Amino acid sequence: MIKIHGKEIGFVYYRCGYQVEQYTCEGDWEVRRTLEVSQAIKCPSIDYHLSTFKKFQQSFCNKDTLENVMDGSKTDEKYSALLKEVFSGMWSLEDYEQNESVQAKVNEAIVNPGSFVVKPQKE
Repeated sequence: MIKIHGKEIGFVYYRCGYQVEQYTCEGDWEVRRTLEVSQAIKCPSIDYHLSTFKKFQQSFCNKDTLENVMDGSKTDEKYSALLKEVFSGMWSLEDYEQNESVQAKVNEAIVNPGSFVVKPQKE
């Protein structure tokens, strides 16, 4: 429970803290941890916050990663297949030189530019 002037905090609204650069010292991380483990309602929740990061979304486009996060049971195979349909394919250009599948996607995007969206990685 978090208290200020003896009163419990029930709601935390994040106006910043979306980028690593906004955490300039260990104390900043400690405050974030304290807020996250409190029973206060957070907006956005850490689940939602993380799901907006492109790298997080990109990792869930990978079938093995998705199934690893799920339990791995037969029931979860069904749900992981359904969940995978929610995510669009995402490829990082960081791997362009070494990754033939990324090179193939870039070539596909050149041929069919209307089928792709290029977004900068700002997180």
